[in-house]
Amino acid sequence: MKRLLLLVVLLLALPFCLQAGYGFYHGYDVKNGLITLILGLIRHDLVFALEEVHPEALADFKPRPVTWKGELESEALVEASGLAASQTQEGLFFSVNDSGNEPRLFALDEQGGDKGSWLLSYNDFHDFEDMAAFHHEGKRYLLVADTGDNFNWRPRLTILIFEEPNSAVSSGTLAPAWSFQYSYPEGYRDCEAVAVDERGGRIYLISKRRVPAELFSLPLHPEAAHVVARFEGSLDLLPQPSQRDLREDPWYGRYRSTPTALDIQERTAIVVTYRDAYRYQRKRRSTWRETFAGKPERIALPEIHGLESGAISSDGERLVLVGEREDGVGRMGIYEVKL
Repeated sequence: MKRLLLLVVLLLALPFCLQAGYGFYHGYDVKNGLITLILGLIRHDLVFALEEVHPEALADFKPRPVTWKGELESEALVEASGLAASQTQEGLFFSVNDSGNEPRLFALDEQGGDKGSWLLSYNDFHDFEDMAAFHHEGKRYLLVADTGDNFNWRPRLTILIFEEPNSAVSSGTLAPAWSFQYSYPEGYRDCEAVAVDERGGRIYLISKRRVPAELFSLPLHPEAAHVVARFEGSLDLLPQPSQRDLREDPWYGRYRSTPTALDIQERTAIVVTYRDAYRYQRKRRSTWRETFAGKPERIALPEIHGLESGAISSDGERLVLVGEREDGVGRMGIYEVKL
């Protein structure tokens, strides 16, 4: 009996031991990582800063057509966690996989057709969570955000900037044009939503597991190798899960309003969540801090498994969305929303 009990204890402790070993190896905050793991298991990992959250019924809503365009052709793109529209070729998009996959950049067309891929010269231990396309000093770049921190234990995260590759040469290895590490001013944050404001010369990030979601910013091209993100405010009026969401899925329903992607083009910003997307429109004399504190327009979306990628098309007229393949092998569509 004692041996059986000991075996059960060891089996229960194994996941914690494996996580601790992984964290020690990479120099992470193991204590905080284990605390976050336990809080997630008992469903107390969300941090609420408001007593009352903004209900979905109060969000502005305008019906917009959503069109299924095709399916992802590349079977290597299994967990699309970021999407960015090409600045050189209309209808071309770039994407990256989530953690646990090779650091690779994928090109696809509006119907999901495979247009090649490039190996990224970067550490295999990463958690890519979003992408952005932008112009800077006459050149066209792609930002790849190594900003995922599911266990709130990574002391430093990385922003990678690559020159947009020539789609006619759809292979090879890409080295970063520049990169830098950053941390948050207080504690750790998990972030899947990153975008670039070209005119302001700043990168914006929206945190997960915080209610309301928090907005941070970074300089686009800092001189230092490490910077501290600047807190910009919170998205107080981003609707939170409804009671129906919680009833339909008691375990994951509380994450339905988690920001999973962000894109900014001119004065328009789109925040994508697991359920819907939200459009923020910045006024001429307003800042992004003020804009994200205001009420967004809700863009109702169909059920898309693992919805973590969204990008505004280069003409600014469409929102393109891609999810993750269920179990890494399922079919995955590509969707378009008229803005």
